[in-house]
Amino acid sequence: VNNNGFITFDTPMSTYVPYRFPARSGIDIIAGFWTDIDDRNNGIISYRQVTSGSVLQQATSDINQYFPLIQFTARWVFMATWDRVAYYPNSGTETTFQVVLISDGTYSFVLLNYGIIAATNKVIEYCPGMIVFLFPLLQAGYDTRTSDHHFVIPGSFQSNITNLMYTSNVNVPGRWAFRTD
Repeated sequence: VNNNGFITFDTPMSTYVPYRFPARSGIDIIAGFWTDIDDRNNGIISYRQVTSGSVLQQATSDINQYFPLIQFTARWVFMATWDRVAYYPNSGTETTFQVVLISDGTYSFVLLNYGIIAATNKVIEYCPGMIVFLFPLLQAGYDTRTSDHHFVIPGSFQSNITNLMYTSNVNVPGRWAFRTD
């Protein structure tokens, strides 16, 4: 779980500048909201794995609703949450999102959940003879090692990303669900 809003599986990465998918990077990446995040002054980044209880039951119900042709019973759920984190260097911003991995040992799914997404507070930098607009770079979606399978949430790479909490591919505002096995 990287502080800058993404998950890798085989090797840690510390980069805060997101790869553009398809990246053909040689690693599997799930980018909940990959950008330059600063959790020094506010925000909490946490993760946990669950193998029993109501979270498993809810995950089973959700997956069976979104993918009704699969008889699915979740065996484990891994949740990584970035709660009220700030963009670097705008420590006054607050953005909340979550990456949820769900599996039964055969089928695997990823849920990307979005709460409040702070405006990017675009910066205008004056250079001699021109004005340059700088936006925080970000990526939301997933990419496999060879990019044979990848997806970018529409609009997630634009400067106006505050509407992620209203978008969905499963008719649940702020939620994107993918089968990834």
